[in-house]
Amino acid sequence: MAFVLSSISIDLMTLLYVLLALTGIAVLVTLMILLIKAIKTVTAVNVLLGDLKPDIKETTGKLPELMEHATIITGNIVDVTDSVAVAVPAIMKKITPKPKPKKAKSTESVVSSALIKAILSLLMTRSKGKKKKDNRSSPVKVVNTISRIVTFFTKK
Repeated sequence: MAFVLSSISIDLMTLLYVLLALTGIAVLVTLMILLIKAIKTVTAVNVLLGDLKPDIKETTGKLPELMEHATIITGNIVDVTDSVAVAVPAIMKKITPKPKPKKAKSTESVVSSALIKAILSLLMTRSKGKKKKDNRSSPVKVVNTISRIVTFFTKK
């Protein structure tokens, strides 16, 4: 038995051309598959549009009439908002309470309130020194009660 060794020598440039050709073939096959899918999609869209074409024509035929109705409705809305803009301020004037004018204090009330405050301050200064709780004299109680009654009627 004789062994024959044979050597195959492939040039590096030839190997590169072969790899480049195989890559090109793979890219072309992929592009063809994508093109076929795109054609199927466009065909399906055309069929869908063909089915919807009568309905689209019918709808677009009604658009001018619908726009006339929309124009009438918006005109009515403008009229309503104009009347509301006129009516609301008049209604608000009627339902809001009018502010009451402040009465000027009469000299009698000013003098009486000043007198009461002076008496109270006197009583407070006298009572602070003694610190009696219930042992107030009866004139002090009377003046205190009268001052409370007067301040009750003079408060606003």
